[in-house]
Amino acid sequence: MTNKKPSPTRPIKIGFDFDGVIMYNPLRIFRSIANSIISRNHSKKSDPRFFIPKTKLEKFIWWLIHQSSLYPANGISSIRKLVEDGVIEAYLITGRPTCLKEDFYFKLKMYKLLNIFKTVHITDNNEQSHTFKQTEINKLGLDYFIEDNLDIVSYLRKVYKGQNTKILWITNIIDRRTSAINGHLDVGQAVKHLIKS
Repeated sequence: MTNKKPSPTRPIKIGFDFDGVIMYNPLRIFRSIANSIISRNHSKKSDPRFFIPKTKLEKFIWWLIHQSSLYPANGISSIRKLVEDGVIEAYLITGRPTCLKEDFYFKLKMYKLLNIFKTVHITDNNEQSHTFKQTEINKLGLDYFIEDNLDIVSYLRKVYKGQNTKILWITNIIDRRTSAINGHLDVGQAVKHLIKS
């Protein structure tokens, strides 16, 4: 069941991805290249688009890659202010695999981000990122979800086409040249856009 349109008397419910949205990650511009390689190498998997690390080596490599989420992205202070003023309710939904859960909470605490979000969601069962986010969006009844992975944005926009939940994209230099989807340069710009709309 889809959520109702936001009422003027209640905050706008916004979900945020973590890496590349809440956290600035310069390496995300290479994601489309990496995804194509991973998909080709795991073409016999039931859903090869999002690789789940299983061995100790794979988990270490995934941890190392995610250290490229360097610091909070532009616009975090604006989001915090909107939460404090009751304009929005912020929810954090990450598609990180379970092996990165400890690192995820470490970064939230290190950068003092936890108190921005009403609730925080990360899979306990290594679910596929796109379907996990869809499930959490439905549970929370979000008005908006902000994501930087173009594959996930495309998937979720198809799921919620004609419904009240809107999906916003944080773009990058490579993907925005080939995508018909309009994106925002950072999360602050995206939130500013939806507040005005």
